[in-house]
Amino acid sequence: MSNFPGDSPRKSALSPMFGSRSNIFASNAGAGPAFGGFGGGGGGGDDDNIFDRIRKMEMEQKQDDFSIEQDTSTRGLLPLSSSKFMFSGSQGSRMGISQAPPTPQEIITRLNDDPYLVRGLVSGENFSLDDVYRYFTSLPGELFNAALTELTEQMRKLSIIDSISSNMGQLQDVEISIPALENTLTSAFVGKQIIIWYNVPMAKALFSPTHKWRVEPGKGIVGRAAERQKRRILSNPKESEWYNAESDSKFFESVTCVVCSPIADPLTHQLIAVVTVTAKSAWTAFDTLLMDHAESKLPHLLATLKISASRIRSTLAILSSATGAELKQRPLISNACQSLKSALNCEVAQIFFVNWQRGALEFYGSGVGKKQRLPLAQGGIAAFVAQDGNLVNIPVASQHPHFSKIVDDEYRSRPVIAAPMINESSANHEIFGVAVARGKRGSMTFTEHDAISLESLSAVIARTLSNFQRYRSDVLNLKRVLTAQDHYIELLTTAESLSSVINKDQLFEMIMLRSRKLVSADRCSLFTTDRNREYLLSKVASGTNRSIVLPISHGIAGHVATTGQLLNIPDAYEDPRFNKDVDLSTGYRTKSILCVPIIGRAEQVIGVTQMINKTGEATQFTPGDVDLMKAFNVFCGIALSNAKSFR
Repeated sequence: MSNFPGDSPRKSALSPMFGSRSNIFASNAGAGPAFGGFGGGGGGGDDDNIFDRIRKMEMEQKQDDFSIEQDTSTRGLLPLSSSKFMFSGSQGSRMGISQAPPTPQEIITRLNDDPYLVRGLVSGENFSLDDVYRYFTSLPGELFNAALTELTEQMRKLSIIDSISSNMGQLQDVEISIPALENTLTSAFVGKQIIIWYNVPMAKALFSPTHKWRVEPGKGIVGRAAERQKRRILSNPKESEWYNAESDSKFFESVTCVVCSPIADPLTHQLIAVVTVTAKSAWTAFDTLLMDHAESKLPHLLATLKISASRIRSTLAILSSATGAELKQRPLISNACQSLKSALNCEVAQIFFVNWQRGALEFYGSGVGKKQRLPLAQGGIAAFVAQDGNLVNIPVASQHPHFSKIVDDEYRSRPVIAAPMINESSANHEIFGVAVARGKRGSMTFTEHDAISLESLSAVIARTLSNFQRYRSDVLNLKRVLTAQDHYIELLTTAESLSSVINKDQLFEMIMLRSRKLVSADRCSLFTTDRNREYLLSKVASGTNRSIVLPISHGIAGHVATTGQLLNIPDAYEDPRFNKDVDLSTGYRTKSILCVPIIGRAEQVIGVTQMINKTGEATQFTPGDVDLMKAFNVFCGIALSNAKSFR
């Protein structure tokens, strides 16, 4: 007998069909492992045992099963001899068919190789209680026990899959949800390992949050399954053409079978994940049935998961630690200057960068110290070379017409040589810097050979620095994108949380906590308007225990509430609308304020969020903070309106 579902006979050829009584069966199916009060072997059990009731029905009807089987003229009936389950005591044996009775283990194997008793529940086809009844009444006590136990176990596993959506519905974080989902599926696929490989298109990878392992699309068993986007059963996977030792040996080296099931978004049809099920025993038809059932549940569930904010923060941390040194210009500039000093035998070397938009020079070097910025007009010889585009070699620096006391004075009587650095990858070969060497050791001037050396070195340094600047720009842009994505994921997560809270006090606390975290504010207050719009009421002021009642025309919050216009104030003490009394009484110093209105369903202002004192590197709230709070307050308005409706 094949271990794979495609080799199983059709259900219609296996069992009699006496009409559907699925409602009777379904009323017991939801009872979990006990399966509606199913009792012990041979039909024993309490009065609620479904098979006892069926047996009583049989006794009451007093029908002769043998004559029914022979009545082939009755529409819809198939002779029981067509079933592959022929046991002693069955109608088939009454017909003189001689067959050795199976063992309990064979019963279990057959029910897994052809789970026709429960297939209808999964496929949606008509489920026949008569099939179940006839099958079980053909079995003696020991075999009855084995079959009933196995059928109950099959129903238990199906019910676990059914419960996935309800049990996992509150989990939205990939890192939390996927391991929990794997544990749930493992309890259904007993003795097998489940791994969910989450698709991360931006990273061009399939990632296992549980095992912290990534594979590339198209590579190895998981990667090939992702490309194919169709379930694949691999017996002896190590011999498969899909097998790749580098990506697969950790998970599929010693298993008998691996099943790869790609899961696609039901709306976009884009790949969400690949589910792998590995086993050290054969894959059965019931396993396939169970996988069918799981695949009907997983797409909608996995489609709701989001890359967690914590993962994005981790990515940022890894990115910073991996590139932090490379993003600092000074070490790279110092190395370039040391190379120039060595090659030209000079006393000091400098690299100047040209900021054409600002009309300025930015420079480092062993003779300058920390980074400085000067207008081009004060940039001396280096600024001239940047604008002229030609090398300068002069024995006395002060004799050059563009000599600058700010930049050139320290080596005013010494020779100087300077060459432009050109960005050859730019469209117009833009000059972006100048290499300068000062004070030739052992000589009064730089030679022609020095000039050739400087031009050659400048070209090499230009390529290095332009690549670096492009790389740094890409990394910083990626950081900004990840940070923005982090904020908006947190915003959406907060919106979902707010929508489920109807207790006003709890809602106030949640809004304050989440909004302060969202824009990195030190403190925050939430004001709501009273019914007559005469006062602003605050039950929560984050960072204090004070409750505040203000006239609606009073202060910064009152201005925002009456006008509906947000305010982003860099220094509250410079704004005449700010009341310093609270600061004076508490000793707290309010500086930056971001105050944003909350609009209700009637397009009226129903409240105001007031963020106080931006923390971190910034000293005031940014345009990005403004956008986040405007979006956040949309959800606050919906949540506050809902809370009022439930009062």
